[in-house]
Amino acid sequence: MGLLALTSNASFAGEWDGETSAVVSVPAEAKADDQAVGWPTLSGTVQFGYESTHLFRGVDSGGGDPIVWASAMFSPFEGMNLGVWYGTGPDTDYEELDLVADYTFDLEYVAATAGVVWYDFPGGFADDSTDFFVKFSREFEPVPGFLVTPYLNHVFNESADGWYFEGGVNLKKPLSDRVTLSLTGWLAASTGYRDDDGLDNATVSLSLPVSLSEQAALVPYVSASAALDALDSTGGDEVSAGATLVVRF
Repeated sequence: MGLLALTSNASFAGEWDGETSAVVSVPAEAKADDQAVGWPTLSGTVQFGYESTHLFRGVDSGGGDPIVWASAMFSPFEGMNLGVWYGTGPDTDYEELDLVADYTFDLEYVAATAGVVWYDFPGGFADDSTDFFVKFSREFEPVPGFLVTPYLNHVFNESADGWYFEGGVNLKKPLSDRVTLSLTGWLAASTGYRDDDGLDNATVSLSLPVSLSEQAALVPYVSASAALDALDSTGGDEVSAGATLVVRF
């Protein structure tokens, strides 16, 4: 799988969206109307994307060719997310279907998200697997309009029987009423997850979410990832670019 994530290409394992929340939102009056009559406020996001290289945790996971993908994430109630992601490519055997469920606990000083992701490869491109994760994050606004969100993600992959740890920060600054600059960087480490253990990858992603309407945004991005010790025998440095169309409801 690829960032809904803190990068502009959608990803699971606690990294859904993040890029578009500042520029796409559900109208407040619609939520108020639902709450007034006692209806649950179902909200969600539908996304369609293109990636020149399908980067997931610092590795080209799409067979070396561009892919297209679509995803849907639904929030049946506050804090809960249920989602599905599907990706494939016209010139590759790669095909992937993911299901995700997570819940975010709003603690006093930090948000904690716990969840599970099931990765299925219908054509046998890779082995199916399951991630269990816990992610901690906190948003700061040191100056008006400038958001800083550090995070730490802990992932256990059951098929590898190994751990993947990722710590990073997302910086956001509105450039205008419709355009936001978003920069995310992280350093990862793994043990039992790859053929080798140690520092895993260092990745930087720059995106420019552009609001098209109250509920839609276009998010172009570019990402660069450096392979570290754990990827010495399985991967190299990678660059990816693409765009995501996001619709919220």
